[in-house]
Amino acid sequence: MKKFSIVIPVYNESCCISNLLDEINKTLRLYDFETIIVNDFSSDNTLEILDKLKDKYKLDILNNTKNIGQSYSIIEGIKKSN
Repeated sequence: MKKFSIVIPVYNESCCISNLLDEINKTLRLYDFETIIVNDFSSDNTLEILDKLKDKYKLDILNNTKNIGQSYSIIEGIKKSN
């Protein structure tokens, strides 16, 4: 079981998501954690970028079927967390 979970809601973050994940993983490299990304129906290529990065960062990716908002996305991510 993981020690803690990081839930990140994203919407059209193709420009920044890779850098964010790099920084999180560098900073927390000594900890046991899981990263859950909730894509809130991005209209850019955020989901494609996440798919390419999921193995490198051991991401759990949830994809909303419509844009529902940050709060709902966070709740969905928490439900998925260990």
